[in-house]
Amino acid sequence: MSILWITLLAFSTFFLGYGWFLLCDKRLSFLPSTLKQPLIGILFLGGISCIITFFITPNQNDAVYPATITSLLTFLATATGLLFALRHTKSTPLHILFVLLACTINILLLPHDFTFSNGLLPPLAERVILCLAWALLTGFYHNLNGVDGVVTIQSLAVVLGLFLMFLIGIMPELYSGWNLNFACLLLALAFFTNYPAIISLDKISCQTLGFIVGWLSLLAAVEGNGSCVLILNMYYIYEIAVASFKKLNFQHQFKILMNNMFYNQLAAAGIAPQKICEFVGQTNLILMLLAGFQIYAPNQYTLVIVAFFTMFWITSRITSPQNNTQHLLLTGSLLSLLKKNKSTTEEDNKK
Repeated sequence: MSILWITLLAFSTFFLGYGWFLLCDKRLSFLPSTLKQPLIGILFLGGISCIITFFITPNQNDAVYPATITSLLTFLATATGLLFALRHTKSTPLHILFVLLACTINILLLPHDFTFSNGLLPPLAERVILCLAWALLTGFYHNLNGVDGVVTIQSLAVVLGLFLMFLIGIMPELYSGWNLNFACLLLALAFFTNYPAIISLDKISCQTLGFIVGWLSLLAAVEGNGSCVLILNMYYIYEIAVASFKKLNFQHQFKILMNNMFYNQLAAAGIAPQKICEFVGQTNLILMLLAGFQIYAPNQYTLVIVAFFTMFWITSRITSPQNNTQHLLLTGSLLSLLKKNKSTTEEDNKK
């Protein structure tokens, strides 16, 4: 019965979010400027809906580590504090400090016996790695904002993928409700940020959005789905890894990290923003399917490697500006192939 209430709450959150973003668009004079920020709406409405979801899902029998209201409120407080702290300081070292502090506070609330390396690393080293990974995801997230709609579509794909993990039975009901709430808000936001953008997200808003995506990903990893989390975030991981590698060449044309991003190179080659957003969306659908296959995988790393090389294959197929549009269709072909293979696998398992 709780899943019904969770679904109804998520739909209500979508319409409330759409209304909030509509007010941001019209810039009504009687609203204070603070309330006109899209991320304030996401944190406020998402926070309220997540708190309600927590109380309508009292039994967490399907969770390895049951969530607490303390961890939820701590996340909401640190995310809101991070947004305002970054907004009111122009110092890069302070930005880094605030991001690390926000991530560290939440990492400290992880279950003391949680491990992702099966004892290969000391607990402290694991916590440090998680904190740095989350901070890097947050700090560089604005590099996805070079073309209208890309950062919203990427965030929506990851959060929606985390929710779909509940449908295949590998995510707790409560966490799925939290993911669904934020997915509905991001879907509402997508109507305003897609090209031509009515609402534009600035660097700090994107970083705060990255912090939210990182927290939801962390919750899934704590439940033993770390490999699925890596696959769902592989588009962003691959983009940042390749762009950073180019920047490390110290050549002038690779000086600006955002310009090295693959989707930005498509824009520079003359591909329409709508086509680029479709490419990002289709690529993430492929990654969602691979994450779903993870439950059939013999280990935790094979499909992560497959996802990385899938990204390499997709991007390497777009070899020249005149062939870009044609090669973008390859993601659709690969998507159809993966769906066919998934159906075959499910039929074999039934036999």
